[in-house]
Amino acid sequence: MKKESDSYEAWYSKGTALGGEGRYEEALAAFDEAINITPDHYEAWYYKGVCLGTLGRHEEAVAAFDEVTRIKPDVDAAWYYKGVSLGALGRQEEAYAAIDEVLRINPDDHDAWHFKGNTLDSLERYEEAIAAYEKTVMLKPDYHEAWFNKGVALATLDRQEEAVAAYEKAITIKPDYHEAWLNKGGVLLERGQQEEAIAAFTEAVRIKPTYHEAWYAKGFALSALDRHEEALAAYDEAIAVKPDYQEAWYAKGSTCDTLGRKEEAKAAFAKALSG
Repeated sequence: MKKESDSYEAWYSKGTALGGEGRYEEALAAFDEAINITPDHYEAWYYKGVCLGTLGRHEEAVAAFDEVTRIKPDVDAAWYYKGVSLGALGRQEEAYAAIDEVLRINPDDHDAWHFKGNTLDSLERYEEAIAAYEKTVMLKPDYHEAWFNKGVALATLDRQEEAVAAYEKAITIKPDYHEAWLNKGGVLLERGQQEEAIAAFTEAVRIKPTYHEAWYAKGFALSALDRHEEALAAYDEAIAVKPDYQEAWYAKGSTCDTLGRKEEAKAAFAKALSG
């Protein structure tokens, strides 16, 4: 006759194996069996929470992670993923509290500092978000996402020169970071540095030719320099990627109008309105 602990381990092991294969619903059933046998083993609750979060069942995931931290309060990963699920539910203040628990347990967790920054950003606490991103890159200098998000927060505060520097740091670490090229270009455009902005947008679409936002932004920058034929070509690229891109159709209409191509302008405006 099997001992209770053996039965728990069998179901728990089955759950982890199924989860590793991406069979999350089956894994959940196995973890539930393990929990039914031994409710106070936090590991089964933890992996149940991970599976639920992966499946987008965040309310249930939070409940599972609550069980983990009730049984064993110092499981930092449970606090972290609880924070992730709370953030996905839009419960940002609670997510922030969960991440602070992670950092209380493990102050050098760079992922937690990054997540804290993202949570603060969503709460519009931008100065604190920047400080969290700075802590992230102090712990892990090559964390390109943290440099990028620091740039976003700095740009929101209109600290444009610092934002460009943060985007450039992200690009230095990850040269094919197309989002960073786009954002760098956007800040340069705001600063009136159209030529440099165009170069950044050009790099973004070189890396990702289907990046319709970058094609549109490149068109906008070209228009600002009265390079209307080139701008029109950029808008057409944006529309080719995203045919219902209203902003690009409107910009195309305006550019055609400027070039005296009235019928094309009229057709483009109609497309913009119909979208």
